[in-house]
Formats: sequence, C-alpha cells, structure tokens
Amino acid sequence: MTLVVDLFNPAEGPYAYLNAIEDDAAGFESYRLRLWSGPPLVARGARFLPRLARGDLFVFPEQLPEFAEECRSLRDDADAIAIALWGSSDGANEIRRYLDRFLSAAALAEQRAVGVCIS
Repeated sequence: MTLVVDLFNPAEGPYAYLNAIEDDAAGFESYRLRLWSGPPLVARGARFLPRLARGDLFVFPEQLPEFAEECRSLRDDADAIAIALWGSSDGANEIRRYLDRFLSAAALAEQRAVGVCIS
C-alpha cells in the first residue's frame, strides 16, 4: 500500500476527495513513520507531516501557507534528511519529488479554496 496526496473539500467532510492530482504518490506506507514522522523532520520543526504517524493528514485551506512553508524548508534540507535516514544522500531526490508534489497540491488547493489530504 502507498500513501497518496489529493485535494478534499472541507465543506463536504475530510474524505470528500476531489481526485485532482494526477501524479498522487506520497511514498510507501512505511514512510508514514520512517520519513514523514521520523526524527529528522521532527528535529527540523515539522508540524504537519509528522501527524501522519497518527493517521491521515488533513491540511485545511487556512493552513496551506504554513504547510507550503514547511514543505519548502524540508525540501531545502532533503540531502541532510536522506543522510540521517538512510546513511547517504541517494534518497534526497525522491524526498524532493514528494515535497514538490505536496507543494503543487497546496498551490492547487489554494486556487480552489480547498484542502490537501495525505492518506
């Protein structure tokens, strides 16, 4: 099973997916704990992505700017995050690819006044 990123309409409930993201991969299910909730992200002050340890992540429209800032900051540190997790920077491009997807989703969500879900 893999994680996916999508948009949702908060007026209709958190699982009112819009199926608006074509390339929606957000990592392996194991990334929920290992990457997105892992010590390297927590140590960098990540607040949104570590919530995946407890369940699906819902970013509501008013939270999109903070979520995007978190993703940009983590993207800038992708090499160091990969080294901390896997002992080399080989996985940094994969981390950047996922974070770029999250940033694109956040931009689209902002345009449509909806939220982002990673589940």
